[in-house]
Amino acid sequence: MATRFTRVTVVADDRQVDVSLPAGTAIGEQLPMVLRLLSVPPTAAPRGWALSTPELGRVPIDSTLDGIGVLDGTVLFLTPASEAAAQPFVDDVEETTAELVAADVPLFSGADRASAVAAVLGLLFLGTVVISALAPAPASWIGAALAGMAALAVGALVPGRGGSFAAAMAAPAGAVVVLGAGERTAVDLFAAVAGGGAAVGQIPGGPVGLSATQLMFVVLAATLGLAGAGLARGRTGMTVGGITAAVLAAIGLIAVAAGAPGYRMAAIVGLVCVVLTGFAGQLALGGAGLVNLMTADERGERVPRVTVVKAVERGQAIATGVVWAVAVFGAVCAWMLLRTKLSGSVGWAPPVFGGVLALALAARSRVFTRVRQVAPLLGAGVFGAMAAATMLPQWLGTESASAAAISTLGILALIGIVVAGTGFSSLAEIPRVRMQRFLDAGEFILVLALIPLLLMVFDTIGALHRLLT
Repeated sequence: MATRFTRVTVVADDRQVDVSLPAGTAIGEQLPMVLRLLSVPPTAAPRGWALSTPELGRVPIDSTLDGIGVLDGTVLFLTPASEAAAQPFVDDVEETTAELVAADVPLFSGADRASAVAAVLGLLFLGTVVISALAPAPASWIGAALAGMAALAVGALVPGRGGSFAAAMAAPAGAVVVLGAGERTAVDLFAAVAGGGAAVGQIPGGPVGLSATQLMFVVLAATLGLAGAGLARGRTGMTVGGITAAVLAAIGLIAVAAGAPGYRMAAIVGLVCVVLTGFAGQLALGGAGLVNLMTADERGERVPRVTVVKAVERGQAIATGVVWAVAVFGAVCAWMLLRTKLSGSVGWAPPVFGGVLALALAARSRVFTRVRQVAPLLGAGVFGAMAAATMLPQWLGTESASAAAISTLGILALIGIVVAGTGFSSLAEIPRVRMQRFLDAGEFILVLALIPLLLMVFDTIGALHRLLT
C-alpha cells in the first residue's frame, strides 16, 4: 500500500516550515525530523516537545495525522510539552478529572507530605512556645529554647512553605527564652502592659464580659463575614468554608440558647464536624457539577475541557473549605472538652469525648489524599493533643508548678517525635497494608465511640434514672 502524505505547516516561535508528513505514521516518530527542519538544537529531547492546534489541542505522540483528522493545510504549533494547547473538548470526563487533580493538586506524599508535616510541627512548636511562656523559670526558657532549635532544624531539613512556617516559630521562641531567662512569665508581661491589672484569664464574665450566647453570636457574625468576603472576592473555598463555619456556629448558638453548658455544646458541634468529614467529598462532587458533566459525557455530548477544569477547581475549593471549617471548629471543641472539669460520676466524660474527637479528626484525614485537606485535620488532632498535655498535670494531681510545666513540655516533645516519626518516614508495602487495616479498624471504633460518649456527656443514663425514680 502506498504511503499517503498530509501537507502541514509547523510553526515554532518565529520559524515555520511547510512539510509533507506521512499520514499513517505516529507523530512521535516524526518529531526528530521536524525538529531538524526547524533547526532546533539537537540536544533537545524529542519527547520534550509537542505538536498542538487550537482546534485539537495537544496531539498525542502515539497518534497519527489520519487518526486525529488532520487535513492538508493544517497549521501545527511546536512548543514544549508543558506549553502545548489544551484540548477544547474531553474524550472522558472522569479520566480528565483524575488527570487534572493529579496534575494540579498536591498529593499527600513525597515533598508535599513532608512540607505538610512540617507545618503541623510548626503548630506544635507554637503551642509549646505559648505554654513555655506561661511556665515558671527555668522550664519556660528551656522549653522555648528546645522548641526554637527544633523549629530551625525542621526548617533547614524540609523545603517548601511548611518548612518556612516551622522555622518562623523560632522567632517567638527566642522572645520567650529572653523572657524566661529573666524569670518572668507571659502573665507578668501582660499584667505590666495592662498597668498592673488582672491577668487575662482572670477577667470576670469571660472574654471582654460576653455571655456564652453573645459570644456565639459574635462567632456566627464572623463566619458570615468570612463567607461574604469569599463571595466578594470570588473565592469558592473561602465562601464554602465561611458557610460551613456559620452552620456549625448556628448549631452551637442553638445549643447554648437552649440552656446547654459550653462543654455539651462543644460535644454536639464536634460530632457534627466528624460527620461532615464524611460528606465533604459528596458536597464537592455535587457542588462542582461533575456529576452532570459525567452524565452529559455518557449521553455522547461534547464537554468542553475548560468546563471540566473549572469544575475540578470548584470541587477542590469546596472540599478544602469544608475541611478547614471542620478542622478549626473541631479543634476548638476538642480543646473545650479536654479542659472541662466536672465532679460526679460522669465528670470524666467530656475530657474523654474531647480526646476521642481529636483522634477521630486526625484519623478521618485518611479519607482524603490531597495535602490541602489532610493537613488541617492532622493539625486539629495535634491541637487536641496539646490540650491534653496541658491538662495532664491536673489529671495526675501534680501540685508543683515546675513539675507540671516539665511534664507538659515532656508530653509535647513526645507528640512532636510521634508526628515527625510517622510523617517523615514510610513503611514497606506489606507493613503498610497491615497498618492501613489497623488504622481502618481504629478509625471505625473512634467514630462509633462518639455516640455513647455523647450520651455520657449529657448524663442520659442518670437523667433516665432520675425520671424513673
